[in-house]
Amino acid sequence: MPAEISNFKNSRKTEKIAGDTNSLQLLGSDDEQRKIEEAKALEKISRNPTSDTAYLERGNIYLDKGKLDAAISEYKQCITINPRNYAALFNLALAYYRSKDLNEALKYYRKARQINPNAPEATLRIADIYYQTGDASNAKFEMNKYLLKNPKAKADPEIQKFMNIIGKD
Repeated sequence: MPAEISNFKNSRKTEKIAGDTNSLQLLGSDDEQRKIEEAKALEKISRNPTSDTAYLERGNIYLDKGKLDAAISEYKQCITINPRNYAALFNLALAYYRSKDLNEALKYYRKARQINPNAPEATLRIADIYYQTGDASNAKFEMNKYLLKNPKAKADPEIQKFMNIIGKD
């Protein structure tokens, strides 16, 4: 698999953790803005430290800092309280994805997509995992599903490159 395609969605300059607009930004975001966003997250946590939101925010902070085991633990606590929390499911999958546990990542991306079937990022990650595990057929199926719901994405050079590698139908 060409290195430039591996983890194709991680190559974006900015990537948001799923959640509200105050969620921490990852991969190349401004340090000052990250500090502000972390302070906002800590404020939410202090209001109710055992709420699903607090676990989500702590997970986001750990994920942002690369502390994947701690992030996974916090997200699992969050979904224990609220099993339909899309952001926690998606971010749990992302933490597993970054820790290279693609089976667990796939499991939680699927759960996240069940909660929000129109979640384009979950479908892209699912396609990427299928591709990374050598399942080009399912990767293609997932990308076609994504493109049906997001036809404008066909113009994205990264999407075009990925589709060319896995093969178009």
